[in-house]
Amino acid sequence: MENLLNIIENLENIDVNTLVDRFFKENREFILNLNREQLYEYGEDSEMVFLGEYKESTKTIKKRKGQRYDHITLNDTGKFYKSFTLKLQGNELVYDANPFKFTETGEKVNLFELYGVNVLGLNKENKEIVLIKLYEWIEGAFNSVFE
Repeated sequence: MENLLNIIENLENIDVNTLVDRFFKENREFILNLNREQLYEYGEDSEMVFLGEYKESTKTIKKRKGQRYDHITLNDTGKFYKSFTLKLQGNELVYDANPFKFTETGEKVNLFELYGVNVLGLNKENKEIVLIKLYEWIEGAFNSVFE
């Protein structure tokens, strides 16, 4: 009987909001890497819109640098990808990044203006991956009560 009372008390002490918050803090880089991967591997934003292909002159430069050139990746120097941030505000994930880059001629370019803010965020497939991982995380927390 005492064991059952301990289980009930432990279940009552589980705060799902705290669990979700902890999940996103501990899995922030995993989620951001999914965002980076969908840009790099597929050249798609969070709405699965294809960003396009590089001009021939850019392809030549990319080839010379040993970089991917078959579609736009938004990853030339890596600064844009490194600037990705993710916060949980209420029930919403808020993505941000520094969209400004300088061309080889010194021109300041805003990647959000060129490609849209939807370059930040996960597409449907990657959202499902995160939701499954979140479900497993919460399930694990509840199962630990019975151990």
